[in-house]
Amino acid sequence: MSKMQIATKTVVPYDLIDIISRIGREFAAGLSGNDNEAIAKLAQQIEPALALRIIPERRYRIAELEVYGFKRGHFYKVHRHLIRKDGRISYVVGRDLLTLIEAAPTFADPPLPAGRPCPRGRPGKAAASEADRALPLNAGVVNTC
Repeated sequence: MSKMQIATKTVVPYDLIDIISRIGREFAAGLSGNDNEAIAKLAQQIEPALALRIIPERRYRIAELEVYGFKRGHFYKVHRHLIRKDGRISYVVGRDLLTLIEAAPTFADPPLPAGRPCPRGRPGKAAASEADRALPLNAGVVNTC
């Protein structure tokens, strides 16, 4: 008898088949469901493989970026320089997203020092004395009267 091959219509994301087979091997090797420490260690090893990946060469539509934490309105306001157009389709290249994520501050970074607040409204007139408003003696003005 020949083995049946499973044909999938969609691509399984994030190497999910490898992750499931690794978990199966661990349980076959003697991993118990009651051993919380061993399960926690296995979860830490598998977690990076479960994280969403951004493919550098792929074009992402703006709506697809919500999975990665980019909201549509904020993206159009703050990260407008990353948006490219191809006819009527707006997209962002994955390479640009990766550089944006790498440049983002982390919680470990110290906060930036607070600067002087910006003045609001019209600037005030500076008080000037009579001596400041008078012409200097060598201004080149000659009174012939």
